[in-house]
Amino acid sequence: MLSHGAVCQSINEKPSAFSASENIAKFFDSLAYFEISGLTYISPNELQEERNMDGLISLLEELHRRTS
Repeated sequence: MLSHGAVCQSINEKPSAFSASENIAKFFDSLAYFEISGLTYISPNELQEERNMDGLISLLEELHRRTS
């Protein structure tokens, strides 16, 4: 079960490509807490360019399994 604050990183809400890249990097770093290799499912570039949504869905399903 995921507890509040288990993965604590601020989200950059500015609407810019740099902010998106920063948030994606934080997301991938946070996956290590759950022993998940995000690159197995999707690359940061694919996520930023909104490609390979099947990989993203698989990644989110794995994250859900590990936090439930």
